[in-house]
Amino acid sequence: MGGLEATRIVRTIEMSTHEPPVDIVAMTAATSKEDEEECMRSGFTLYLPKPVKYGAVKDLIERKQQEKQRRTNALEACKEEEEEEEENPRSSP
Repeated sequence: MGGLEATRIVRTIEMSTHEPPVDIVAMTAATSKEDEEECMRSGFTLYLPKPVKYGAVKDLIERKQQEKQRRTNALEACKEEEEEEEENPRSSP
């Protein structure tokens, strides 16, 4: 089984089980624009052409960590706002 097929299967399972999508990175020697587009259509999160450079992988990991932290911060802010509204309900006129 190749990476494209495996990724399609993972995405199908995620959708059927309502699980949040995991990051799947394509690391491939296929470097044409069409290859990249096919990877993304198959459900890959990111695309890294080979030869993969350390800096590209490091940047990718850092970017994903920052995105995760932003989502976590946003969720925490929403939760705090909901808790505050529960503690101090607004009265209707």
